[in-house]
Amino acid sequence: MWYPIAKYILRYRLLLAVLLVLSTVLMGVLGSRVQTDYEISRVIPENHPSMVEMRSFLANFGKQGNVMVLAVEHSPLFELEFYNNWKSLGDSIQQLEGVGQVLSIGHGFTFEKDTEAKKFVVTPFPNKVPTTEADMDTIAEQWQNLPFYHDLLYKIDSDATVMIVPLQEKKLNLDEKIALEQNIEAIADRFEAQTDVIVHRSGLPVIRTFRLQLIKRELVQVLVVAVFVLIIVLFAVFRSWQAVVFPLLVVGIGVVWVMGLLVIFGYKITLLTAIIPNLIVIIGIPNCVYLVNKYHGEYRKHGNKVRALANMIQRIGYTTLFANLTTSIGFGVFYFTGSQLLEEFGIIAGIMIILLFFLSIIAIPVIFSFLPEPKDRHISHLDRKALQKSLEELNKTTIAHPKRIFAGAAIVMALAIYGLTMLESRGYILDDVPKSSNAYRDLKFLEDKFTGVMPLEILIDTKTKGGVMKPAVLKKIDEAQDSMMNNPLFGKPMSMINGLKFATQAYYNGNPDRYRLPRTGGLAPEITFIMTYLQGMDKDMNETSSGEITSSYMDSTRSIARISVQIPDIGSNRLQELKTTLDSIFQPLFPPDEYEVTYTGTSIVVLEGNQFLIQGLLNSVGLAFVLIALIMGYLFRTPRMLIISLIPNLIPLLLTAGIMGYFDIPLKPSTVLVFSVAFGISVDFTIHFLAKYKQELSRHRWDIPHTVNLTLKETGVSMLYTSIILFFGFITFTVSQFDGTKYMGVLVSITLISSLFANLLLLPALLYTFDRVPKRKRHLIGNGADV
Repeated sequence: MWYPIAKYILRYRLLLAVLLVLSTVLMGVLGSRVQTDYEISRVIPENHPSMVEMRSFLANFGKQGNVMVLAVEHSPLFELEFYNNWKSLGDSIQQLEGVGQVLSIGHGFTFEKDTEAKKFVVTPFPNKVPTTEADMDTIAEQWQNLPFYHDLLYKIDSDATVMIVPLQEKKLNLDEKIALEQNIEAIADRFEAQTDVIVHRSGLPVIRTFRLQLIKRELVQVLVVAVFVLIIVLFAVFRSWQAVVFPLLVVGIGVVWVMGLLVIFGYKITLLTAIIPNLIVIIGIPNCVYLVNKYHGEYRKHGNKVRALANMIQRIGYTTLFANLTTSIGFGVFYFTGSQLLEEFGIIAGIMIILLFFLSIIAIPVIFSFLPEPKDRHISHLDRKALQKSLEELNKTTIAHPKRIFAGAAIVMALAIYGLTMLESRGYILDDVPKSSNAYRDLKFLEDKFTGVMPLEILIDTKTKGGVMKPAVLKKIDEAQDSMMNNPLFGKPMSMINGLKFATQAYYNGNPDRYRLPRTGGLAPEITFIMTYLQGMDKDMNETSSGEITSSYMDSTRSIARISVQIPDIGSNRLQELKTTLDSIFQPLFPPDEYEVTYTGTSIVVLEGNQFLIQGLLNSVGLAFVLIALIMGYLFRTPRMLIISLIPNLIPLLLTAGIMGYFDIPLKPSTVLVFSVAFGISVDFTIHFLAKYKQELSRHRWDIPHTVNLTLKETGVSMLYTSIILFFGFITFTVSQFDGTKYMGVLVSITLISSLFANLLLLPALLYTFDRVPKRKRHLIGNGADV
């Protein structure tokens, strides 16, 4: 099969070269249109209960999480100069197109009772700019008398305050959103320069934009570092610029194709798809190394360039295909996780690995067929005495001390399994945001001062039209909010209860003692009058300051009540604790047989997504193992060889899991990813080794020790070279600012190096000890037959 392929590639090399160039240009044009994804919560599938609940919430109440929060700490908070500067900051932001009604201690509102029209009139508060300390004291006292804003805009017991900046994202495209946020950031920077007060910026728009810009920057940064490191490694290995430039050219074409594929499939660049170009560079280079190594080895035998290229394709094309197939499976199984984020990664990475094989098997022989014949210095890397001596020593060790090798492997497995027991599953909404970044520090400031900015929504379905307005229901919601206020997990909950209390205070001319729910009993219940005044509010006022302060917290039928609250980024391991806490508050008040209480919001969706992903990824590791085991079974045909081939690849995975346990590296989406990827790549070593072993065994009279020694010498060189390249390639991921990408780089590097030693030490020892010559072939051993 491979002889006609080799013949075709070399005969039509010019045509193939032209096709490669044209296809790469086409992919480059398509790839120039690729976009970066702005959203966060695309982790769990659309039919997952959490996503169904989230969509239902959005249908009833509109988009959530479009609020930018600016926070400062200043003592005293109501100091004249600071206050006016803070108000000026809000005024400047308010003038930007795309910004809703700003809320701060300089930009509030109150209700005033219009007794003639029987409605509340919304008036700005404060209604003037203070010019004296006396004015400032008056404003401070007025704020103290507005409980609606306590713990919402400022903390009574601290000097921290926030400015809430709603962004009208529906009216903006992605570029306009980013430009708007950058304008707000610039205004905040000027405030900092003027006042020497740090402005902490957070909220989902800030987090989304930060991730977006970081992904864009790292897509180039990590790729450049990887290429630079690989240039050094390749030159150190081959001492030839030909063996450096042209493999890099091949993987460079692969990177262009990745971008084109993303556009063809209608995908955007995400945190995961952003690392595919780097993976293509790192994984594609070993393909080229195996091919170039074989080409140089064949050329040294007879000095015929064309024959050497043909033999290169014939003799390792089959093995390289299956090696790439196992790697592709390691990525492709992510398609079956049910997560859109991982499906996209699995499809693009899996397809590209296979395309990379065809690209390598065509481009390398075509390119080298146009180059001059290799000189002695080009093939001198095959004769490095230190390398050959090291492989010789490894062979002696496997022959002389197999039991020690097995004992060492057993000890490593035992230690790894013990470490595995300490492994924890833990993921955060800001998992991959660098701890040293302003985005992370600002979030932690808001968690410390105001509990957090992650939105949580509680929906209470009364199952009755108008049920929300029943006095008993209002009282229960009020009790639930009081319980939440006393729990450090929650910030200040906001619902129609807050609006009704604010309206009651306004009805009694701003008396702070009347900040309470309107009374419902008696001949003339307060709630009747107050609801009349609320319903009479001007309908053209904006959402933040109008009568929608109550209506935005219940659906159009008034059967579902909404409570919005901010929580800290607690982590997926505390998700059940959060739900249990909420159940302890709401179930006694709203029995499940009478009410339906739902917990949703971005925080729930993302934390649920982490748990969903971890389970899906663990399943994908199992699926990858089964599929790769089937391929190994097809290649080597006997149960004994199947077991021998899998053992050296299971131990490195256990070792990596154990290291994660010992060093408290949590099991989360970015680290679970390591196992499928590393398993798919590390199996390549075994396939190359055993394919060569199987090929040479019959040629050397079924002499297992001699064949193992020969295989170790020939294949070991390429295995060492590729492992060095893979190690330094993946270790470049540590320059990333995303913790998940760093962990992936370190853990895959550890897995691959341990896999190398397992395949160079343990695999030969297993072959020496457990492989058997078929009975029908035993009469040929040592009799000079060449089967």
